Amino acid sequence: MKLNVQIQRINLTRFIILLCLAFSVTGYLRAETHMLGSMSMNVTSGTSVTELSNLLLDNGGVLDNQGTLTVKGNLTNSNTSASNLGTGTYIFAGTSPQTISGPNIFTHVTINNSTGVSLTGSSDNTINGIFTLTSGRFTLGNLNLLLGTSATIGGTPAAGNMVVPTGTGELRKSFAGTGSFTYPVGDNDATAEYSPVTTNFTSGTFPGGNYLGVNLKNLPDPDPTIATGDYLNRYWVLDNSNISGYSCNLTFTFTDADVVGTKANLFCVESFPVHQVYDAYVSNNHLTGTVTSFGRFTGANGALSATFFTFLEGPFNGTNAMSTILNAGGLIPLTQPYSAAPWSYPGTESVGSIPAGVVDWVLIELRQATIAGSATSSTVFGRKAAFLKSDGSIVDISGSGPVRFLGSNLTTGNNLYPVIYHRNHMPVMANNAAPLISGVFTYDFSTAASQTYGPGIKHVGPKWVMIAGNSGIDMDINNNGLSNWVTDFGATGYNKGDFDLGNGSVDNSDLSLWVANFGLAGLLP
Repeated sequence: MKLNVQIQRINLTRFIILLCLAFSVTGYLRAETHMLGSMSMNVTSGTSVTELSNLLLDNGGVLDNQGTLTVKGNLTNSNTSASNLGTGTYIFAGTSPQTISGPNIFTHVTINNSTGVSLTGSSDNTINGIFTLTSGRFTLGNLNLLLGTSATIGGTPAAGNMVVPTGTGELRKSFAGTGSFTYPVGDNDATAEYSPVTTNFTSGTFPGGNYLGVNLKNLPDPDPTIATGDYLNRYWVLDNSNISGYSCNLTFTFTDADVVGTKANLFCVESFPVHQVYDAYVSNNHLTGTVTSFGRFTGANGALSATFFTFLEGPFNGTNAMSTILNAGGLIPLTQPYSAAPWSYPGTESVGSIPAGVVDWVLIELRQATIAGSATSSTVFGRKAAFLKSDGSIVDISGSGPVRFLGSNLTTGNNLYPVIYHRNHMPVMANNAAPLISGVFTYDFSTAASQTYGPGIKHVGPKWVMIAGNSGIDMDINNNGLSNWVTDFGATGYNKGDFDLGNGSVDNSDLSLWVANFGLAGLLP
């Protein structure tokens, strides 16, 4: 049975529309429906009503939908407090853009308007049941849409049917406990792009009133040190309220149009309020990370780039360069030599051939702290084997360019203090914070004694150099260095006792360096 209800405009102070037949009814309201004062409109279970125009509620008006109410125009609710609009389904299915305003609490909502639906006014909205995205984008503007603890997403969200939280508003979800949820969000800038966020809480405390909100922008991250080189022209802001003690697995989806530079170089990066790098990009345009705090996230090259300068006393020519005789003799190993004690570095750096101009391998350790004295071994957050070249530069194993520490970034508020190790020279640590210059941390140990933390560097000619005769990470030239020389004496090859890195043989010239430096000490905090 089809019931046609034709109402030109309801403006009586006490009028009740009751659709409460015991059988299924389809009704049409052909003109704007306006409920004044204490008026109410009830759509009973099993009843379907279509409002072909606007639906307005004045303050005090009641709309109780237990069935299905399809709205072709705008829904305007002028109540001053939250209005529960019933346990039924609201279908917004206009043929031109629609708006929803007022403090509405829905159970089920379907968006089926290819031209889109927007939240307007000054009040947030809530959906506690099924939120079905069939056709058209739901734009939040500066308002929030809260999905209750039992709310689920229906339909197949995509660029043409998603939530657009690109203003100041958020798509929020309340959680009853651990579990997974996908926020069907994206932007509708020049080109609509679907970029959902999936959260999977594996632990946490979720009291009443909690939510995790998502907002996004089709823009580079506001931090210019993040949005450089390889990065996404997109970021997501996750806002947590009243969820504590959690661990959450995040998955961010982006489009190829978002990528600036090389996609394979991207990492999942939290850029604010902390600066933290999570997983590297693998495939399927997904960035992932397991977090214990929420903030602003994007995709960027998570590599910390660094260029350091130092000279080794042994091969130093006394002016401005070091000997590359070991390289010329083919004696430098193709795989980094710091895997054994005392360094125990597990890195797998290796090359097919040693680049020209290389003196030897060195091991870089990055420490982060507010001051040098606090940069202890417990603050290490990155290590990398690299090549030291004859001009004192430490370069990537390609033979040129900055050394890149993938997945390493400073925590906000800390400084970077590099430590340089060589297999038979005393290690040095920066006494001053390494400055960030054009996106690259740069530090030169050779310009002054004050560049090194404590003693442990030696003035030779115009440079300050790392002291020869050390056996690894000892902080003084002692009998360990002599033991290395005795063990290796007369040998030819790549030996710890070859302090001058001169000709590949361990001889009296190496002993002379040890004797001259015996008793000298360095310092690491």
